[in-house]
Amino acid sequence: MHRDLKPENILVSHTNIVKIADFGQACLYFPDQPDREYEEQVATRWYRAPELLFGTRRYTPAVDLWATGCILAEFWNRCPLFTGRNDFDQIAKIFELLGTPTAENWPGWGSMPDSQKIIFEERYETENWSPIVPGASPQFIAVLKMQLRLCGTLRWNF
Repeated sequence: MHRDLKPENILVSHTNIVKIADFGQACLYFPDQPDREYEEQVATRWYRAPELLFGTRRYTPAVDLWATGCILAEFWNRCPLFTGRNDFDQIAKIFELLGTPTAENWPGWGSMPDSQKIIFEERYETENWSPIVPGASPQFIAVLKMQLRLCGTLRWNF
């Protein structure tokens, strides 16, 4: 897992070859050890997956898929998608845009270590992604929807 994907760590050569840089927070992932705990404070806030914001230490490479979705949206919009000033503000910005956790979009979310720190008055999910990435093709929106799912286990998997 890279654990710190962000635009600054994506390098593009003059021949359009893309490379990933800065492996300072990278670590090996052990899929056969689902209860293995990893470092909690990883990733730059604007690209940090929701499960990391809620304090889990049991995560998967899906945290990199989240960051990739944020980066793709940023490349499209030419500005970051979520610009939280702190972790709570980051969570609020994510939920404002993508909706709040429900049993369907984030099964077991209540078991996240810090899930009880925020109470939602209303639960909803985003249906219309067009304002999030104006002018994007349905295919591009479909890719973002798969990468920017609140629950890591429901994110696009290769």
